[in-house]
Amino acid sequence: MQIELAATVNEVAPLEVTGSVVPGTVAAELQVDVSRMPIEQVRAYLPDVPTIRLQSGIAAAKGALVLQPEGGPAPALRFSGDAAVSDFELVEAGNGRPFLSWGQLDVDGLDYTAGPDALRVATATVTRPYARVIIAEDQSLNLARLFGDAGPAPGTAANASPGTMPVSIARLAMKAGTMSFADFSIEPDFQAEIDALQGSITGLSTAPRSRAKIDLEGQVINRYSPVSISGETNIAAYDQYTDIRMAFENIELPIFNPYSGRWAGYAISKGKLSTELHYRIDERKLVADHHVVVDQLEWGDATGSKDKVSLPIRLGTSLLKDRHGVIDLDLPVTGTLDDPSFRIGPVVWQIIKNLIVKVVTAPFAFLGSLFEGAEAARYVDFEPGSSTLPATAGDSLAALSKGLNDRPALNLDIPAGPADATDAQALQEQRFMAALARANGNAAEGTPLDYAGMDAKDRLDLLETLYRQETGVKADPPALDKAGLADQSWSERRASRREADVAWLEAQLRPRYAVGDTELSQLGQARAVAVQEALLASGDLDPTRVFLASALKAEPHDGRMRLELALK
Repeated sequence: MQIELAATVNEVAPLEVTGSVVPGTVAAELQVDVSRMPIEQVRAYLPDVPTIRLQSGIAAAKGALVLQPEGGPAPALRFSGDAAVSDFELVEAGNGRPFLSWGQLDVDGLDYTAGPDALRVATATVTRPYARVIIAEDQSLNLARLFGDAGPAPGTAANASPGTMPVSIARLAMKAGTMSFADFSIEPDFQAEIDALQGSITGLSTAPRSRAKIDLEGQVINRYSPVSISGETNIAAYDQYTDIRMAFENIELPIFNPYSGRWAGYAISKGKLSTELHYRIDERKLVADHHVVVDQLEWGDATGSKDKVSLPIRLGTSLLKDRHGVIDLDLPVTGTLDDPSFRIGPVVWQIIKNLIVKVVTAPFAFLGSLFEGAEAARYVDFEPGSSTLPATAGDSLAALSKGLNDRPALNLDIPAGPADATDAQALQEQRFMAALARANGNAAEGTPLDYAGMDAKDRLDLLETLYRQETGVKADPPALDKAGLADQSWSERRASRREADVAWLEAQLRPRYAVGDTELSQLGQARAVAVQEALLASGDLDPTRVFLASALKAEPHDGRMRLELALK
C-alpha cells in the first residue's frame, strides 16, 4: 500500500511521510520528515535523570525508515538519514544553573537499527556547545552530584557489558564552543572559561580498544591566550588507554587571585602562565608530565589568609626566576588509578611545595645545580685577623656571580660587622710581631721575622730592645723563686731565668698592641669588600644587588673566621 501523509504532531511539529506499507506484516519502507519537534514532547522516551531538568530543545529528522517483521534476519527497525537538535539546554534540577547546552547539533549520515540495537553516525556538527563544571560551596563537584560517584569497577570498561548498544561517530565537529569552570568554595569565587572552542573528535566508538582522536583548540579570556587539546583516548574506557596533550598559553595570572590569595597568602599583581600537559594512561597506570612556564610573576599585597602555606613564597619565586623573569618547571607525576587516595591535583601541588621548600632551605645548593661551584660560595673562610680572600673562594664566588646574574630578583647580603675576640687576638699578635720585626731591623728589608724559631737568648735580647723603645727604660723582670731552682744546674737555672724573662716581657709588651673597636670594624668591612669585589669582578652583576650588612659578622669555625652570605 502506497501512503502519503502530511500532519502536525501536537499542533507544533510538521510531519510528512511517504512510502509503502504491507498491512499484514507491518513491514514498511518510508521517507520521514519531521521538524520543529519540541523534545519535551518526547520526554517519556528519554533517559530519566532526576538531577537534571530539560529546559529546551527542538528536534528534527529526515530520512528512510524501514520496518521488518520481527524474527527476520534484518533489523526490526532501521532509520537512515539526517537529524538535528537546536536550542538544547539542560540545567541542574536543584538550582537551575546551566549545565549543558548547544545552539545547533546537525547529524549527517545517521544509521540507527533496533533488533539488534546499534547507532552509527558519519558526521555530527555541534555549534555553540556549552558545558559547565562547578565546585559548590561545600566543595562538591556538580558532575559527581548530578551523576553520582559510582562508576565502572577498576579494570572494567563501560563497553564491557554485552547489553550496551554499540555506538560510533566517525567525526564530531565542534564550532564556537565554551567550557565554563566555577569554584564557589573559595572567597571570592573563581570563574573562568575556555571559549571559541573548535575542532574535531574522530573515531568515537564504544567498541573495545577503539581510540578516538581529539584535535581541539580555543582560548582563555581572549584570542591572545590560546588553548589546544590533542591526542587519543578510549572514550568508553579512558582508564585503559589515554594519551592526551593540552597546552595553555599566555594566560593572565591575576585571574587566579582567589587561589593565590588563599593558598599562597598574596595576591598576584602581574604575570602570565603557559603550560604543556601530557597525560598517558595504560591499564590504569598513569604517567603525567607538566611543563609549567610562569613569566614575570609579581606578588601584590598579602591577604592574611589563614589557609596560606607556611613557606617564604617571595624568596622561592626570586630563586626560581631566571634573568628574563621566567620560572620554568617540569613536574612529572606517576601513579595508579587503583589507589583511592591518588589525586593528581594534590600531588602536583605537593611537588610544587616541596620544590619551594628545597630551594628556600638550600638556596646556594639550588644555584649550584644551575651554576657549578656556586653552592660553595655560601661560606667564605678567612684566616683570623686577615682580610685576604682565600684562594679557594675565587671560583665559587665567580659561579655565584653568574647565578645571581641569572636570578635578577635575588639580592645578596655580605656580613660586614666588626670582627670578634678571635680576630682581636690575631690582630694584636700581628702588630706585636711587626713591632718586633722593626726592633730587629727587618722592617726595612721586608724580611719576615721568625720569632718562633729564635732561641731564648735571641728572643730575650729582642724583647728587651723593644721594651726600651716602647718605655724608654731598661726592662727589669722580677727575680725567680730560688726555691724552685734548687735542684737545677747553673745552665738549667739560666735557661729557666731567660724563659721567665721572655714570658714577663711578652706579657708586658703584648697589651700595648691591642686593637680597638675601630680596627675590628675596619677588618669586618675589609673582608666584606673583598668578597664584594670578587663577585663584581666580571662586570656582569649589578652592584646595587650586593649589600654589605653590618648587622651580620664573621663567626669562628674550625680555626678560621667564617662569613656566611645570605640570599634575599
